[in-house]
Amino acid sequence: MAGVGISLAQVAGRNARRLRQDAGVTLEQLATAARPYGLRWSSGRVGDFEGGRISPTLPTLFAVTLALRDATGQPVALGDLFAGADDVALNDSVTVPLATLRSALSGNAVGPDVEVRVIQGSPSETLVVVDPLPGLSESDWRLLRDIDVEPRAALAAMAELWGRSLSAERDARAGAGANAQAKGQITRKLIGELRIAMVDELMNEVNALVGSERDEQTSTADSQATSKGAERGNSK
Repeated sequence: MAGVGISLAQVAGRNARRLRQDAGVTLEQLATAARPYGLRWSSGRVGDFEGGRISPTLPTLFAVTLALRDATGQPVALGDLFAGADDVALNDSVTVPLATLRSALSGNAVGPDVEVRVIQGSPSETLVVVDPLPGLSESDWRLLRDIDVEPRAALAAMAELWGRSLSAERDARAGAGANAQAKGQITRKLIGELRIAMVDELMNEVNALVGSERDEQTSTADSQATSKGAERGNSK
């Protein structure tokens, strides 16, 4: 995933142009349709919007959606202004996939499954929101609350163990037609696997930290020994 995305203005503008041109609507016709919704735009101003030269607010985006609906005679959703597979820059630091933005605009919750990571070496270290764990559902969130584990660590362990959420793994192991009792037994087994994986990961982090400190201490001791040896040699 690229570290730097295109701007919200560019994404909304190009999609507005696509919707307008697909319907055979002129710039002037869209400008006229926008005026009842508080956008006192000329055809040139519409062109500026489509060219990504206007930084739109949420009210402006919604007004453009209404204007496109009226001008094209077709239903237009706010998410239609964010069609595409690019990464979009929300600001100078945060970039998200358009699919994630469309999902949020459709009313889906942005939970802790949306991982934020730092990409090193980009012009500025850029926070990137990546796609959530496959199969994640509300039942997974309830389960994480019930077993009292740190959500990010648990999601990372699920990804490492199964490549999908606990509920999705449970359903795959249980098979079609499994009753609640069978699913409960599998869930308890998966919770055990998850806890072990999280403990193992924690121990790996502790061992890595201890090893790093030990190496640093050894390096310091070697440097001190070398320095003392040099001092003795000079005194002779």
